[in-house]
Amino acid sequence: MNAPDLCRKGVVSTPAALARWLARQALDAWTNARSSKALAAIRVLDPAVGEGALLAAVQEELAARGLAPLSPDQFLGVDVRAEAVARARAAVRGRFLVGNALLEAQPADRSADIVIANPPYVGARDLAALTDGRSLIEYFGFPADLYEYFLRRSLVWARPGGVVAMLLPHSWTALVGKEPLRRLVLEHGLLMVARLPRACFQRAFDPGAVVIGVGRVARGRTCTYADLYHAAPGCIPTLNLFGERPPDPGIACWSVDPRIYRAAPRAIVFAPTRDNLLMQRRFGRRIAGWTKHESLPSSSGLVWRPGRWVPLSRVACVADVGIHSRNCRHKLFFARRDGRRLARLLQGAHVFPYVVRPDCPRARHRWVDVSYVPRPGVPGAGYGGRPSARDEYWDWQGDPAVHRRPRRILIRQSDDDLVAALFEQNGRVHYTDNTLFTCWPREEALSAGLTYEYLVAYLNSPAVNRLYQFLSQERGVRQAQIKIGLLRSLPFRIPRPAEIDEVSRWCQEVARAAAESRSVQTDAALARLNRVLRLHYEPDDRRQTQPVGEHSRPITAVCGGACRRSCRPGR
Repeated sequence: MNAPDLCRKGVVSTPAALARWLARQALDAWTNARSSKALAAIRVLDPAVGEGALLAAVQEELAARGLAPLSPDQFLGVDVRAEAVARARAAVRGRFLVGNALLEAQPADRSADIVIANPPYVGARDLAALTDGRSLIEYFGFPADLYEYFLRRSLVWARPGGVVAMLLPHSWTALVGKEPLRRLVLEHGLLMVARLPRACFQRAFDPGAVVIGVGRVARGRTCTYADLYHAAPGCIPTLNLFGERPPDPGIACWSVDPRIYRAAPRAIVFAPTRDNLLMQRRFGRRIAGWTKHESLPSSSGLVWRPGRWVPLSRVACVADVGIHSRNCRHKLFFARRDGRRLARLLQGAHVFPYVVRPDCPRARHRWVDVSYVPRPGVPGAGYGGRPSARDEYWDWQGDPAVHRRPRRILIRQSDDDLVAALFEQNGRVHYTDNTLFTCWPREEALSAGLTYEYLVAYLNSPAVNRLYQFLSQERGVRQAQIKIGLLRSLPFRIPRPAEIDEVSRWCQEVARAAAESRSVQTDAALARLNRVLRLHYEPDDRRQTQPVGEHSRPITAVCGGACRRSCRPGR
């Protein structure tokens, strides 16, 4: 099997320098308060051994500590690929089994002092396509990413006082669906989590990989959080997160009490920067205190009391109702009408802070054929025109009637910022694709005086964007879509009527100036608008140290020169 095929199946080779570094972190964590005699009797397991890079790194690190040679029976590797196991046997001293460590070839429980692995990166959606995919879902009782299965079982294979060290996608630290996994890790004892350099793996996956160590003897020990995302991969071999750290401008390390993560919303494992600690102090417990049912609209209606904090979902509907083109993009979306009976289409490229530009030349598509019926037996086409394994299909996400609302707020995510704008149909239906989310105030909130303009200003404000970034932990990572669960849980302070009027007035002024590309007037109005919202959503320490408008984003030039000449605002 060649390298591209392996990558498609989620198999990524571990670079030698990274393997040695991970082995060093695992051994340092396990040998804390242990004698060299205990180290000589250590037992190591790699349940996704591949060609044995990690076991070889552990043996090299033990030899560097004067503990070689050890018995081969102390090292166990398991992998489903017979050819990889054969190469591991030839390169590493140890016992090796061919099979699925999660099913028929399971190691004994509580049999390893260190479990070290780089499990395959196979997502839950692709799990059923694997040979043992359905058996894994039945065994664990729920679909999940393959690395989650490996981590859960590793916590069982490790002895009390053992260590589990893995290379995982960094997204596990904040994804909404990974909350049970994070709570399990925190219950055992989080020792170290690291966001690795973006160039650690070649051409394979999102470089936000993570290294974690879970030790059951370290409940009272602090956790080390390391952000190495912007560091050079060459710093990895010399970096010791449990000892002295060499100075490097791309490395940021903190020691933190893991209890702060257990108290965080959804137990997110966030980088303990000053900003994040301030957000946790002011909003963390409040958001964490809202139960799943309280975050949804209550059947008893909204109690509108100025100054009260509620989840955004209590005052506004936030929905993903876009068209999912699936493998019919080439049959649904078009750049030109060319005499066909097509409807108008809005995509993320049409939406800018406070203004929608339906004729933006940067948008790849402006028209959609919502009447197209997929043809049975005809394969669809993926990105780049590649043939799809499935027949043609596309679907609506959510209620299609939302597309006909006369007024609605369109939201997209640009890098790690939220972007929102009010759009009015003016009698002509505009459909959206799955790059946009839709928001509108609930009837109870409208009756109490809340306006569309206030919600637009709220969603665009730098203060609320920092809150969203705190919950998503995606700063600096380009993201394609909003995490709608996080958006619904954003804290919303019920405003007074005078605050609604003031914010709505300045929002209208910003939108008019942005539509007319009046940059000076836009920046002035935006500074006034953000100043009002910062008083309620910024932690006190930030308000005292940052001037008004410091984080205001330029919104008149983001579309480029061509758009200023040809775009027509959609308001």
